[in-house]
Amino acid sequence: MDFERAAIKTLFYDYPVEHAVQVIENGDEGYMKVFPQIARWRDPAFTISEMDALKRRVVASCEKDNAENILKLLQQVASAFLEISENNEPVVQFEHLLRWQELVSFIGEDMLTIPYLANKDYKGTKRRKTFTWPDVLPHNGETINKVLQKGLTDVHAHFQASVDVFGLNWIAMMNETDMNHLLTIERLMKIDQELEVKIPGNGSEERKEYAITNMIVAAAYIRVMLWNILNGYSEENELSIKKVARILDDDVERVKVNVSELREEYASLRGLAAKDALEEVLDYVIPKLKKDATRKDEIFAIYSGERRFLYQLFYAIQEGRIEIQEHVPMVYLYLLIKNHIRKLFVQNNHLVGFENFQEYQNRKQAAERKTPIAKHHAQFVIQTTTLPNTDDHMEGRVSMVRKDESYDEFEQRYVDEYGGCGKGVFSKGRKMCKKSSLTLVHHFIKSKDYREGLREWNIPIEDVARHASLREKVFDECEYIIRLYKKQRNTKGRLNNLPRLTGIDAAGNELYCRPEVFAHAYRYCRQKGLVNQTYHVGEDYLDLADGLRAIDEAVRFLELDKHCRIGHALALGTDAKKYYESRHFHSLLPRQNYLDDCVWLYMRGIQLEGRAMAKNMQRWLKEQAKRMYEKIGYDKMMPFDMERYWRSMQLRGIDVESIRDDRKGMMSDWEWTAHQRSEEVKDALQDEDIVFLYELYHRNRMIKRNGMEVIDVRWEQKLGIIRLVKRLQQNMQKKIMEKGIAIESNPTSNYKIGRFVRYDELPLLQFKPMTATGIDIRTSINTDDRGVFATSIAREYSLIGLALQKLETAGGRRVYSDLDIITYLNDLRENGKKMCFK
Repeated sequence: MDFERAAIKTLFYDYPVEHAVQVIENGDEGYMKVFPQIARWRDPAFTISEMDALKRRVVASCEKDNAENILKLLQQVASAFLEISENNEPVVQFEHLLRWQELVSFIGEDMLTIPYLANKDYKGTKRRKTFTWPDVLPHNGETINKVLQKGLTDVHAHFQASVDVFGLNWIAMMNETDMNHLLTIERLMKIDQELEVKIPGNGSEERKEYAITNMIVAAAYIRVMLWNILNGYSEENELSIKKVARILDDDVERVKVNVSELREEYASLRGLAAKDALEEVLDYVIPKLKKDATRKDEIFAIYSGERRFLYQLFYAIQEGRIEIQEHVPMVYLYLLIKNHIRKLFVQNNHLVGFENFQEYQNRKQAAERKTPIAKHHAQFVIQTTTLPNTDDHMEGRVSMVRKDESYDEFEQRYVDEYGGCGKGVFSKGRKMCKKSSLTLVHHFIKSKDYREGLREWNIPIEDVARHASLREKVFDECEYIIRLYKKQRNTKGRLNNLPRLTGIDAAGNELYCRPEVFAHAYRYCRQKGLVNQTYHVGEDYLDLADGLRAIDEAVRFLELDKHCRIGHALALGTDAKKYYESRHFHSLLPRQNYLDDCVWLYMRGIQLEGRAMAKNMQRWLKEQAKRMYEKIGYDKMMPFDMERYWRSMQLRGIDVESIRDDRKGMMSDWEWTAHQRSEEVKDALQDEDIVFLYELYHRNRMIKRNGMEVIDVRWEQKLGIIRLVKRLQQNMQKKIMEKGIAIESNPTSNYKIGRFVRYDELPLLQFKPMTATGIDIRTSINTDDRGVFATSIAREYSLIGLALQKLETAGGRRVYSDLDIITYLNDLRENGKKMCFK
């Protein structure tokens, strides 16, 4: 089935839209001619000859190289993965879940599920009436399902992206093609992060590339026309490839169709469609029904229109309905365009790191903004994440405070956005989930120091501390968040029935925003009673040692304790040998980072190993630190001394504006928490040279400019760096465990953002090993951004369970029994419940 999966990816994910149009224009035959050229880019493990053999196999199984038989391939592949449950709903066969997840992450679950159901129902001479299965299908693994049914807690879920991101955006696109709306979408999707395979022309023809806006309008037009044909609304058959090609290729035609035809069709079809609780139409293909089967399970009713539409198409193709048969190529083209747009919302490329992911995350509401769907976004998030009549719980991360907003405006928006989370989408006033199903955590957003980008204009920044503006912004947010937190602790008032704010977090790109930026704010919130704190760290890093230092600084500067958690912490569980070997022992680092990393490695190594630390490693780290110290320019102000510089690094958790504030009298809570109160910090503050070095780091323009210079670092002590990093990882894991700090693990997110190729390689299995190792950190399984990664909390547990089940010894015997795996998953489930902020 691996070859067939490769064929599906080729024909429904990588196949160029412009080439499909060309084939349809030429008579709907010849799709497979370019198949080997396209397929080799997606699966480089296969040779071109193998792909050519696969092409012949697919053609042979399809009988004819046309759109109808390509669609039949979906049914053939789906039948190897799916079955029908006792309640007549589709489920995935558990043994194939890993391969299913890998395939549907590219094409979406409905792309396989709907053809499968249409084929099954046609053979059984019946028609399906309900289309409200979950956007992420359950599986038939009974033993694991028993664990999942006890209730799951997701403590690391970014609220706005914790929904079927593409599904909602696609419905919005197909129901609103206003020009300004399209231009907004195009602007947000200007960066294409996935390889688009192009088929070379024959020399005489120019290769076409269609704009995103043109593809959206073309798909919307195809959808409207096919819906009219299916339901007999259209007297004339206006759907033709020539017109669709003009929409794709000609901006004037796109605007003309959009303004003069689609708007008129939408207005007509909305009169026949179901309305939501606000009396608005979410999708014109959700019809009014006397006994509305659509609303049987209201949670997933939003998807029922698109599903019903595609189901009717596939069923009609099975029946051989004449009016649909001639438009089968248009069905394929619609699905192909849909998947090309889906690439922009669901992360499937093989690039690692947070910045790659961030582009997807920024588009999460690109199309649904200013549409009726957007009014229900919060409801969709909570209702599709926590199922009714279960103990499921979601702790959603939200960035609550907006710029230039008064507290009263902030509170009113909080009421408006989250007041209806538990209510029905289609039924007025109907409660769909428990009040306790959702709590919220406010996250501050990390960002670059914007002044770094101004140095080419030679703007003076001598006395401005690093990230000064962000620190001020975070303080303002703290005031609002603490006020809301205290108000909710009072059981009276209108905020009592809203989701509770229970903690704080800091999220975003961590590469240029160290934990020190948030240290003062975290101590201040703790002083004010907001002790539940978590922090994204060690998820992305310029070098593994740099990532470990960030985790160490987060624990120290933010003073994390047993009430706290850290998110991801991938640097803590990444194999050092694999990491450095894969990079040929090279890293690209700013000079300041490299200096700090060398000093940190040296001092932590000495503290950990003492005299046992290899002398050549000590000498090399000291030489590198001294060289960077001089390159940056610190030596012009003060001679190099390793220990003195290290002690200045310990002061970075202090608010730079109050570094010399030695007042003894009454201080506000903000002033009191500006300083860390540890003995090592107190001692360092007594040394003027150490304080001066700290101020140079923060305020000196030359130091900051030279420190930003990126250099190619060669880790010459290869065995030394591997050994030292491994020892530091083990020691840090032990300290985090002893402090009672928990780790939020996000399997699919870590798999796609990090540098891992298998689920059983994830750091989760180091933080909480299956067998006793002396390390057992409180760790939970979570989703992170479930819409971007096309997953769910139940799917995350199941993928880990199946990955463990498939592990075998060299002799072919299973490493872990079913009981071992169930016990492990249940422990993680209990951890999630206990880790949830109260």
